[in-house]
Amino acid sequence: MEIVEGKDRPERPKPLYNEEGKIMGLLLRLYESIYSTGKVIILHSGFCVHNATINLRKKGVFASALIKEQRYWPKHVDGEVIKNYMSTKEVGSTHCLPGEKDGVKVDAFALKEPNYVMLLMSTWQQHY
Repeated sequence: MEIVEGKDRPERPKPLYNEEGKIMGLLLRLYESIYSTGKVIILHSGFCVHNATINLRKKGVFASALIKEQRYWPKHVDGEVIKNYMSTKEVGSTHCLPGEKDGVKVDAFALKEPNYVMLLMSTWQQHY
């Protein structure tokens, strides 16, 4: 069976938070049910958007995301400088780079692994 829609179908309403951008809008819609709960969510590197983690924190949801260079580093993250700094450290060394935007603390954590430097962006550290 095949369903074909005509050109006269009603226009679909735009999703909530659509004006925020695709990824940020998606995250705000997905976690709307846990706003103001103080829960922590762990995000894949594809969802590492600086402004999205800040907006989630403002709505009462803490977030941590793996930082990876896709085509470029996420906004406000100078990944090459961090990697160069950590390249001289021993395996297992960690470093925290504190930051703040719009009154929300957002820290970047670096962990030296044998073959790479793992980077995390997080707003949950102020939860405890």
